[in-house]
Amino acid sequence: MVLFFSMILTVLMIMVMITDFTRFTIPNRLVLAFIVLYPIMLVALGDRPEWYYDIAIAVGMFLLGFVIFSLKLMGGGDVKLLAASSLFVGKDAFLHFIIGVALWGGALALGLLVAREIVPYIYMKLGKKPDSIPQVFTAGQPAPYGLAIAVSFLWLLWAGQLPGLKL
Repeated sequence: MVLFFSMILTVLMIMVMITDFTRFTIPNRLVLAFIVLYPIMLVALGDRPEWYYDIAIAVGMFLLGFVIFSLKLMGGGDVKLLAASSLFVGKDAFLHFIIGVALWGGALALGLLVAREIVPYIYMKLGKKPDSIPQVFTAGQPAPYGLAIAVSFLWLLWAGQLPGLKL
């Protein structure tokens, strides 16, 4: 059963990564799927006595995220994803999750800085029109930070660090 929930969470995160990378959006239905899956997982696995910490962490992340969103430092979809995925992380892995998000986010930002210089140059050398460059590689576009959230989450999930989901 743990493998079943791990696979569902993995598929959801891959869908998040694809939509955020290609459209700079994280559909609400994907975030809602995380929220709906959490109580189902609690009932099915029954191995999460401190579930109230999970909810407190998720609410705290949403409130902190709201402030960050208000300052225009992060998108609304990223904030919702961060809060919803925090439900599964638990108090013991939470710090690892946040550090992972920060590190993967930094790597993403650096990668995009380089790619946004190189990709247009390659397109120009290949004789392609500048408007055919994928938006993510266009200067001035936001960073699809959902990728960093998803990678950090998946890293912990498949490393067996998430409570109740240890493979």
